[in-house]
Amino acid sequence: MRSSTMMLLAAAALPVIACQGGGMPEPLPPLPSMALLYKDDAGGVQDTMHLAVTDELSWQAIWERVTSAQPNPPGRPPVDFDQEMVLVVAAGQMRSGDQIHVDSVGVRSDVLLAYVSVTEACEQFDIAVYPVEVVRVSRSDKQVQFVERRRRPENCP
Repeated sequence: MRSSTMMLLAAAALPVIACQGGGMPEPLPPLPSMALLYKDDAGGVQDTMHLAVTDELSWQAIWERVTSAQPNPPGRPPVDFDQEMVLVVAAGQMRSGDQIHVDSVGVRSDVLLAYVSVTEACEQFDIAVYPVEVVRVSRSDKQVQFVERRRRPENCP
């Protein structure tokens, strides 16, 4: 795969986007449920990953990887890469009940921001899982930055 067709971004290297005018920017709207293409924790991707996929060849390769732990992998959803792109987020090894989710995506200060939540479950079983989520968003030629937030539900004891 060519690095020009896939952009792998490390969460540790996320810059802070400054607000113009001194105020907080308007919140980004949540992704619609139909944006979700795939969600799993079986281990097709065992590393932490934030990835923007912008072409068919890369989409085929990453789909095979994210579904590789399934005994009968689902078919790859069609994506119109002239109008859309795919974001893949993976949390690495976690424990049963933990999740990863792309909350919202939008343009801020000449970048496409993807806000991602990694949620640790209240009750965790000592079973290794590898949460991954794949979503479809409108295509953008702007640099993609992932902003990851780790949290626990408020109602945890």
